[in-house]
Amino acid sequence: MVEYTEEQKESAVKELLLREKTVKDIADDRGVDRVTLYNWKSQQLGKEAAAKVKPRIDLPNDKESLEMEVNRLKEQIHRLELEKDILEKTTDIIKKDPGINPKKLTNKEKTEVIDAKLIRSMSRKGCSPDNSACEGFFGRLKNEMFYCNSWLDVTIDSFINLLDRYIKWYNEKRIKKSLGGLSPYEYRQKLGLIA
Repeated sequence: MVEYTEEQKESAVKELLLREKTVKDIADDRGVDRVTLYNWKSQQLGKEAAAKVKPRIDLPNDKESLEMEVNRLKEQIHRLELEKDILEKTTDIIKKDPGINPKKLTNKEKTEVIDAKLIRSMSRKGCSPDNSACEGFFGRLKNEMFYCNSWLDVTIDSFINLLDRYIKWYNEKRIKKSLGGLSPYEYRQKLGLIA
């Protein structure tokens, strides 16, 4: 069995921490196995310090691959920020409806909501005229479309289609007393705003 000096062990540990080579290559160069290298590291740094040292992430060497990795990470950050924003807004909406528990939403359902790429349409906080119109619409939507149906066997895609149809009906065909018994579409035609 070969005995190694403290200097040789220290040199091996430094090389291990720099991670310019794989652990296997470092061990092979020194004529030891990987376990022996990690034992030397624990002896040199102490067990607690050795546990805190994080392994280096191997990054590609060429510029194009690095740029692709940066773009991938930026997209991942964007998706995570979007998911966080959607979950916060969803929680605010769900809190108003005691029939839904946000903790019971599956990851698939959350993902499908994120994939829908929802865009905020209400104005900023504290703008009562804008928010009251939106709140009024959402109240009507829940009363006329949501509460009167059972949604147990409805998929997210079919719900989105139903919601889209309801919004189109609401904007184009729903008769409003305030518009003289006309739909918004007919009222705009009467005013000559649309052909």
